Amino acid sequence: MKYIISLLLGIPLLLNTNITLANGIELSPKNWWQNMHLNKITLIAENIPLGLRSVTINYQGVNLTDFTAAQNNTFYYLEIEINRDARAGAIPVTFHFANNKTNSSVFYLYKRTENTCDSKLTAADAIYQIIPDRFCDSRPQNNQIKQYFEKPDRLNPGGIHGGDIEGIIKNIPYISELGCTSIELTPVLESNLMTHSYDRMGTTNHYKIDERLGSNSDYISLAEECNKNNIKLIQTFVLHQIGKQHPWYKKMIDPDFFYRSLYNYDDNTINFNILLDPYATEKAKADNREIWEQANWPTLNQNNPIVQKLIVQHCIWWMETSGLRIIKINQAARNTPDFLSSFAKKIKQEYPEMNLILDTKSTYNTYNQWQKYRAEVPVHYTDYAFPKLMSNAFSTYEKSNEGVHDLYSYAIKHDVKTDIASKIICLDNPFLSRAYTNADSESNQMLMMLGTLLTTPGIASIYYGTEWQLKGNYNKGVSTVRRDFPGGWATDAQNGFSQNQMSHDKITFYHQLKAILQWRKNNKEVLNGDFIHFYPQNDIYTFARISNNKALLVVINNSDHKSNLSLSAKYEEVISNYTRGLDIVSGARYMDYNEIIAPAKSITMLELRK
Repeated sequence: MKYIISLLLGIPLLLNTNITLANGIELSPKNWWQNMHLNKITLIAENIPLGLRSVTINYQGVNLTDFTAAQNNTFYYLEIEINRDARAGAIPVTFHFANNKTNSSVFYLYKRTENTCDSKLTAADAIYQIIPDRFCDSRPQNNQIKQYFEKPDRLNPGGIHGGDIEGIIKNIPYISELGCTSIELTPVLESNLMTHSYDRMGTTNHYKIDERLGSNSDYISLAEECNKNNIKLIQTFVLHQIGKQHPWYKKMIDPDFFYRSLYNYDDNTINFNILLDPYATEKAKADNREIWEQANWPTLNQNNPIVQKLIVQHCIWWMETSGLRIIKINQAARNTPDFLSSFAKKIKQEYPEMNLILDTKSTYNTYNQWQKYRAEVPVHYTDYAFPKLMSNAFSTYEKSNEGVHDLYSYAIKHDVKTDIASKIICLDNPFLSRAYTNADSESNQMLMMLGTLLTTPGIASIYYGTEWQLKGNYNKGVSTVRRDFPGGWATDAQNGFSQNQMSHDKITFYHQLKAILQWRKNNKEVLNGDFIHFYPQNDIYTFARISNNKALLVVINNSDHKSNLSLSAKYEEVISNYTRGLDIVSGARYMDYNEIIAPAKSITMLELRK
């Protein structure tokens, strides 16, 4: 979605909107757009010399309604109102000082574009989660950038490894061929911190892609390529904290921008269940919301109205710049409920078609907690109860009958008709142990887990490298679950993108997973259809997905022996309208439902056909 210079009346597009001008004054953001619902915005003017007397804007349709010094008076808040008749152009902002001295900066007003990314998530979607730094280093020259404190070091598990946006663009065909329909990125905004900056959880510039990942233009190209390949783009934002090197904190724009609860080296554990507990005290919730998760990450005070406005503005800026329409809020419960509600309303006013994902990190059934936001915007929530359930369900170290009964109980505790398009289910993510580790490093168990994930109601989400059975135990350090994708670096001996030097067993597993994902991709109506299940017997749990003339029957045999299944009688209500079945993984065809064999510790997924 690149802006055409001719449409901007000859004005160059400054994709880095926090550029220091020759006179030293910075404006943030550096641009806005015509005909936005949010037409009253707050600019931060930084590096203001002493003696400022006034600020003026002389441009038809654009008015400066107020300017106020922050507590640190080298910062000023400029309130700008953009009328409907304002034309796109370069808008001079003049700062008047004592002794009749003046200093000028420029604010740009752009025309809006019509192009947007696909915005609607459905139960047929399969999300591919990516940590950009750990996926593919396609542009090594980005790795050594002088102004960044942390330099690349692949030998350091928590260091910068060099993955970038171009590496994601290059491998969009790989993700599409695997069968995923959406890409979800962890934060990508600049995080220029001394250590552990690869996950970008401590933003230091709200209007700039971290240069080690690429440029703002690269991010726009990524959005364009996703659109061309019918891939939905989901971007994660961190709204509740910033990095210590952000000018707001480093120069301390105003102490009221931050909660005073400093990092506690003895106990900085945040209990996300308390944050979503309807019976917990407000003090207990505040204690968990206001703490600094790490010493590098000051927590923002979202009760401050200026902070609220600045957070909303930067999200809208990125959505308008890139066409992004699905955003995910990291650690959503760390944000105040009032702010989240206001945030959802304001984003929806600007982009009625947008979708919002709330990542809770709570194992509670949190659906009811987020209902109040659904009136403002389509809300999806991550269900952390599901990976906890799946980590044990098929393990040989757990009782087989308990595993299938837990699956049955999980299903009946949820409102399938509501959850089917609102609940995002996964086996793992950057904050959980890897699925293959939870599967006791056994391919059969892993296939059972993934088969269940990809056929049960909900929007399925797969963590990068799961297809190649990456391992990692979160209890041994967060970096263990964030290892590099094999083949993402030129020196890698194994390459998952090309399958070069990958073992036969891993390639077999890859193609099994691919078969399920591709089937999902071609049978979307079934994944959005009805759900029927049967009470577990003899360690076997069966459920079906049905839509009009198509159906999927899933048989999970969690026992240690094979079972000869006679489906005709027990599952007549489901299969009576169908004459044959196709195993979507093996391709085996069944003309008689009484001849199906479910191997020990297996999942059988049958497409039912007439």
